[in-house]
Amino acid sequence: YGTVSFDNVSLMPVDTVPSDYEGEVGVLRTSADYTLSNGGSVTFVVLGTILTPALAYAAFMLIRKFTKSDNGFDPEGGKPQMSNKGFMLFVGAIVAGFVIRFVILLCCYGMGSEIDDMATAALAYASNGISTAFTNTSLNNYPAGTAYVLWILGKIAQLMGVESGSMGMSMLMRIPTVIADLIICYTVASFAFQEREDEKSAVIFGWIYAIFPLFFTFGAMYGSYETIAILFLALTLISMLDKNYIACGIFYVFSLLFSYYALLALPVVLTFEIVTLIREIDVTSKDGEVSEIKAAKKNILTIVLTMVGGFILYYVVTLPMSLSNIKQGNVFYCFKQIYAFFKTSALLNTDTFNLYGIFGAANSTSRNTLLEICNWLFVTGICVATAVAYYRSKDRSDLVLFAAATFALYSALGAQATVVTMPIAAALLLLYLAMVPD
Repeated sequence: YGTVSFDNVSLMPVDTVPSDYEGEVGVLRTSADYTLSNGGSVTFVVLGTILTPALAYAAFMLIRKFTKSDNGFDPEGGKPQMSNKGFMLFVGAIVAGFVIRFVILLCCYGMGSEIDDMATAALAYASNGISTAFTNTSLNNYPAGTAYVLWILGKIAQLMGVESGSMGMSMLMRIPTVIADLIICYTVASFAFQEREDEKSAVIFGWIYAIFPLFFTFGAMYGSYETIAILFLALTLISMLDKNYIACGIFYVFSLLFSYYALLALPVVLTFEIVTLIREIDVTSKDGEVSEIKAAKKNILTIVLTMVGGFILYYVVTLPMSLSNIKQGNVFYCFKQIYAFFKTSALLNTDTFNLYGIFGAANSTSRNTLLEICNWLFVTGICVATAVAYYRSKDRSDLVLFAAATFALYSALGAQATVVTMPIAAALLLLYLAMVPD
C-alpha cells in the first residue's frame, strides 16, 4: 500500500505466480475462492451492480419501442421470413455472445473452488467409472446429467493430459455451459420471431441474452451447469405452449437431470398436464363430435404415458449411478438424492437474504425444523397459486410467467437462496416477454 510513480512500475511475464501475490478480482486468480461476499470480488460486484440495472432498463426500452405490439399469428398459416439484414443482425447476436464468452473463458479462471471441485469430480469419474457418481460422498453433489458430462470431460482431460487446477481444465469444464448459453440465445430469439412475426423482436431478444451480464457471467465465468437446465426448461415451456405433451415431459426430465432446482418448475408442468387431462376427460364425457372425442382420448393417453414415461426415463438414466444403492434395498435412491439436496440446503448462506434471515437464522449451519416447515409451506403456496391461477385463466402463456415467478420468489425468500436460481428466473422471464404483446 502507498504511492508509487508510474516510472517505477515494471511489467514482465513470469512462469509462476509469486506466493505473496494478492489480486483484486478473485475470478482472475486460481488460488482463491470467488463468492459474492469476499473482498476479492468487490470490483466485479460493483461493476455488475451498476451495469445490470442500466442494461435491464435499456433492454426494456428497446422491447417497448421497437417490437410489435400485436401477438398475432399468420392467419394463412405461412411462416414469416426474415430479411437478409435481419438475419445478419440475428447471427451477429450469436457471434457477439460467443466472443464475449470466449474472452471470459480465456481471461477468467472461473469460480475458484467450484471449478476445482468439478475438475476433481470429472477426473474421478473418468478413473473410477460413472457408477461412483452417487456413491462417493465427496463427489455426489452433481445431478446425473451433469455427472455424465463431467465424466466425458474427464476422459477428454486424461487423453489430452490436462491437469486439475490448470487454466486448460477450467476452460474445459465451462465449454458445455457456453455451448448451452449460445443455444439458449438462439432459442429465445427464434421464439420471439415465431411469436411476434417480427424480425426486430428476434434481433433485440437475441442481443439482450447475448450481452446481458447476468447470463454470460452465470454460464461462461461461473461455469454453472444450471445453464444447461435453463435450456431444457425453456424447451419444456415452448413445448407446453405448442401442446406437445411428449416433448414437454422429455425436456423437463432432462432439465432435472442437470439441476435439482428444476424441481421448482414441476408444479407448473404438473398443472399443465393435469388441468389438460381434466378438460380432455370432460370432453369425452359429453356428447360431441366423434373426431373431438377421439382426439381427446388420444391426448389423455399421451399425457398419462408421458407422466409415467418421465418417471421411468429419469430412473433409467440415473440407474448406473444408483445401482449399488438399489442392490442394498434403496430402490428409489435417485429420487431421495433430490430431496436430500433441498434438505441439505435448508440454511442461509453469506451471499443472500432469505426466509431464514427474516427469522434471524442467518449464516447458521444448524437447521431449524420449524423454519424447514415454513419453507415447504411457502413452496406449497406457490404450487397452489399456480394451479388455481392457470385453471381460471386457461392461458398457457401464464404458465411461463408462473415458472419465472416461482424461481424468483424462491431465490428471494426460499431456503438457501443462491445466485443459481435467479438467473433461471431471469431467462424464463425473458422468454415470457418474447411472447406477450405489450
